[in-house]
Amino acid sequence: GWRVVRHDEGGRSQWYKVDRQDIIDVFGQRQGILILFNNITYERSSAQTLRQRANTDALTGLKRRESFMAEVEQRRRDTLSAGIIYVHIGGLAEYNTAHGHHVGDELLSRVGSLILEFSQREQALAARLQGADLIVYLAGLSVEQVKRRARHLWQRLMELPEFKDESGMLTVNVGVVHSNERALMVTDLISHAQQAMNSAKKRGGGVSVHLRRGFTDGWVEEKERAARR
Repeated sequence: GWRVVRHDEGGRSQWYKVDRQDIIDVFGQRQGILILFNNITYERSSAQTLRQRANTDALTGLKRRESFMAEVEQRRRDTLSAGIIYVHIGGLAEYNTAHGHHVGDELLSRVGSLILEFSQREQALAARLQGADLIVYLAGLSVEQVKRRARHLWQRLMELPEFKDESGMLTVNVGVVHSNERALMVTDLISHAQQAMNSAKKRGGGVSVHLRRGFTDGWVEEKERAARR
């Protein structure tokens, strides 16, 4: 069978599976053709929904790690420059102990929604890697553009009331890397972004940027330009 698409009166797509059968008489002669149209819109929609759920973190609404990595690899074939923004919510374990895991989950959900909104506006990819670690991939931007967006995202997150608590239990730690080297593996970029995030974490939160000027050069941290609380 093969498939066709038509639009109903409301402009919605309707998918049909088309099967063709020959009409044979008692003498074995073909007398015509029977074409059967089977509406598979619901089945197709259900399959797409299941795939989306399998690739999406239920708490944050962001992509799961495996789906994120696959899509990033696909995008890297089309663009040279790659920027990674690695976000870690520091102190979340202690926050969960003090207030309950359901409160921590609500916080992660709001953080995820904010990062999802940011990624959609920037046409970026965003995922929850694990626990309190979230990540954004930006393609086709200069290093300065990636840094500005990272600092803007950090500032947006810091506007959430939980991060304004004077106890200082929670911190937003952001690591940023940028590279124009397609030879670098995505896992390498994420690893260096995590190292940059750890640098910010050691300073009590903010944004830390790690840059690589050339293939033979090491990574350099821009400490003097890190954003702080």
